Amino acid sequence: ELFTIRLGHKYNAHLDYNILMPFKFGGRLNIVYNDTIEDMNEDLQDYEATALAVTAKVANTIPLQLNAKLTPADINGNEIRDIHVELTKSIVAAATEFVPARNGYAEKESELEFNITLDDPKALKKLDKFFFQIGASAEGATGDLKTNQYIIVKDMRLKLKGQIVGDFN
Repeated sequence: ELFTIRLGHKYNAHLDYNILMPFKFGGRLNIVYNDTIEDMNEDLQDYEATALAVTAKVANTIPLQLNAKLTPADINGNEIRDIHVELTKSIVAAATEFVPARNGYAEKESELEFNITLDDPKALKKLDKFFFQIGASAEGATGDLKTNQYIIVKDMRLKLKGQIVGDFN
């Protein structure tokens, strides 16, 4: 049977089979992926630094502009206000053309980079986790999302920068 589904309404269906169909989107679609990078506190206790950098390679086949956000938090999950994060390199949208030879979409790889400054170098000792978020807004775009489209975050690294002090006693 043919049904019209409207966003903002609840629907229930009982299905006994799998279906595979593209998800058509318009300008009001918003997708968010959340992850947490944690248990860094023990490794950072011996250091003080004035700046950090978090870098990663992001491969994706999503035909939307992707935005990334990184929020520093302490061991209790509270945001650390003395640590400021600025996105300096972002994720580029992938092409929308289907590539028959790959049976999928052309992958686009981007260098993702966050520059991080600390009001006080000792604030590094509070850091335990980063809340990592990738979001996509379809504002001004239309198209389809399919099961063979993806985002892969590779080789994520935290680097100490600026003036670094190590206390190994």
